[in-house]
Amino acid sequence: MEILHLNRHAMCPHFIGKSPVGFSMMESHRGEKEKLDSRFSAIVFMLMGKLKVSGEKFSSFILPSSHMVLLPSGMTHEMEMLEDGRSLCMYIIGDRLNFCSNIVSDSRLYPPSVCPGDSVETKEMQLDVPCDCPISPMEMKPTICQFAELMETYVRDQMLCCDIHAMKQRELEALLQAYYETDELVEFLMPLTLSNASFFEKVTALSEDFLTIDQMAERLYMSRSTFIRNFNTVFGKSYNRWTIKKKANVLYRGLKYTDEPLEHMADRLKFSSQQSMNAFCKTHLGGTPLQIRQGKVELELMDKKN
Repeated sequence: MEILHLNRHAMCPHFIGKSPVGFSMMESHRGEKEKLDSRFSAIVFMLMGKLKVSGEKFSSFILPSSHMVLLPSGMTHEMEMLEDGRSLCMYIIGDRLNFCSNIVSDSRLYPPSVCPGDSVETKEMQLDVPCDCPISPMEMKPTICQFAELMETYVRDQMLCCDIHAMKQRELEALLQAYYETDELVEFLMPLTLSNASFFEKVTALSEDFLTIDQMAERLYMSRSTFIRNFNTVFGKSYNRWTIKKKANVLYRGLKYTDEPLEHMADRLKFSSQQSMNAFCKTHLGGTPLQIRQGKVELELMDKKN
């Protein structure tokens, strides 16, 4: 069906054109490869056919027909068509999807942001980031299939008004919360919480509180098992091992470069006693607090032991 006044509509500043915003469609043949703009998070709806998605930070997977997947920003990837097919892509407008708090708890899906503050470990810890990001395709319910087919028609007909696409994103949010269980949505949307400035930054921002696993999971509105799984995936090591290294570095700097009383330091770093802190120093820093303050333990020694 022809859209009346399309030429005049295309002159509107809200007309998307080829910009990576809102919905777009891809029609590809077997063996062809496609890439989305990795600066933006996107949901891919597989309408017909099958494709393979590969990336540096997540395990390769197959996206079959009538399934959708969320690809977070900042993760380069490649999509290879295994069969002739069609897919619809929705570049997420904004940095998140929003849901009715009366139906799906927003805090469950998106733990509150924490300002990272000054973290001397940020550059070092970023080297630990990337292992596998748990990206999981999800089957499209019949209503979602109908929604995707309609949006494909809009895109084919060049209905590319940014305002309309923003409204359609809100409609998709309503459909997702209506037709899927909360646990399904949490798993599907997990890549958003693990992409830039999310799970990684929230954990590192809380790192100097030296929380237990249970306390950290509670702060991030996750179960203990979910937190452990996500932490191991993103950081590539156990939380206990990571916390020991973090505490050792903070303790070393405090002893080396400040005059903070030892009893205050032991309390701030959550040691049960000053004697416990002394034992930790000997095990992980190679000397007593006094020896470190006297310059008898060098930074190189600490790095070798951690």
